[in-house]
Amino acid sequence: MRQIGPVILALVLVTCGGAPPPAASSATPPASPSATVASVATPTPTYAPSAEGFNSKLLVEKPRNYKTPAGQRATDGARFAYATPDIPPLAAGRYTESLRFVVIQTGGRSAAHLHSGVEAVLVLEGRVLVRSGLFAPTFFAAGEGFYMLPKIPVQVVNVGNAAARTLVYSITPEGAPFSIELEQSP
Repeated sequence: MRQIGPVILALVLVTCGGAPPPAASSATPPASPSATVASVATPTPTYAPSAEGFNSKLLVEKPRNYKTPAGQRATDGARFAYATPDIPPLAAGRYTESLRFVVIQTGGRSAAHLHSGVEAVLVLEGRVLVRSGLFAPTFFAAGEGFYMLPKIPVQVVNVGNAAARTLVYSITPEGAPFSIELEQSP
């Protein structure tokens, strides 16, 4: 992800319940209704959970057996391609790696879904809005990318003026579905 700080702050606020409510003061009487200023928040757009104008093409899929979790030194001198502090290491076991080319038409969107494994997305063209259970709704343009952890709801919406194109790399435990559609958007 391009900025981890805002995600950590959001997780802390969600975990802690956000800012504490203002303490009621007995010294100050409540304002009269005529003196109250109504605050109007800009509504966050909602999207149907079903896909529209979305096409995914599987480019490569192959099995992979991880004998040593990422972050640990392999005894045969192998290097790990997935060692990063942002993504937890994979447990030893059998996985399926895949690379997909995704096109989202203008105004289109993916289905609301979650993945069984880790997913990394690179925006090749266009501008997308990513709504997820991992971070606040965020815009990504060409050359930017993000990742999703397993079992986190996500939906990608094309908010640009042309088709958006992305490359999606995923590592899924063998036998688990690549994605599971949800009945509600994140």
